[in-house]
Amino acid sequence: MRSASPLPAGIGNLAAVLLASLRLPPAGSESLRSVAEILGPSDATSVRLTPIGRSADTAGPNPCKAGITPSELTMHRVLLLVGFAIAFTQHSLLGQASPVALSRQVFVAESSFAATMARRDLRAFAEFVSPEAVFFGDTSTMRGKAAVIKVWQRFFTDPKPPFSWRPETVEVLPSGTLALTSGPVHDPGGKVVGTFTSIWRREADGGWRIVFDKGCPPPPRP
Repeated sequence: MRSASPLPAGIGNLAAVLLASLRLPPAGSESLRSVAEILGPSDATSVRLTPIGRSADTAGPNPCKAGITPSELTMHRVLLLVGFAIAFTQHSLLGQASPVALSRQVFVAESSFAATMARRDLRAFAEFVSPEAVFFGDTSTMRGKAAVIKVWQRFFTDPKPPFSWRPETVEVLPSGTLALTSGPVHDPGGKVVGTFTSIWRREADGGWRIVFDKGCPPPPRP
């Protein structure tokens, strides 16, 4: 059973490149450059766009003669730069969260997970379970999300929840990729009947999902 930080300098530089790319010279200008030229030197395998207005004998085929207008080239360049900026920003922000912020995220995730039992919401419960999850039961091990839901759905059939839990301990790796939560499990009357330990993994979308879960009997009284 169970502060916001300033953006890295790289993002500002990339934004500056994007803004600079929007201040385009008129069609036919030799200063109209490709995305590769804006971003800096590239290797020989990079695709480069021919500046508008160069003749076929000095710079290859003119894009306009191939049916590509200057406005289309401009739009392609802008879309590429925006895509680079978004991807870079998401990657940087994921790595910026402080240990305190990460611990808070996991605490909220575990608390929300527990709330699905109180609300009798099996569908919401399933959203917190990783497709690779392994849950350890009293007599068997559930491997995979489908197996976990198949066993746990019986805990959602009655109007009142058969048990509840809450996180008391939250630990997150410095990398911000894995976290551990543990705490007491209570019966409907509030008595502690066990403890739980769960391992959470931060996914590519930034959300946290359980990959391991195991319940234990309550610790012996001193």
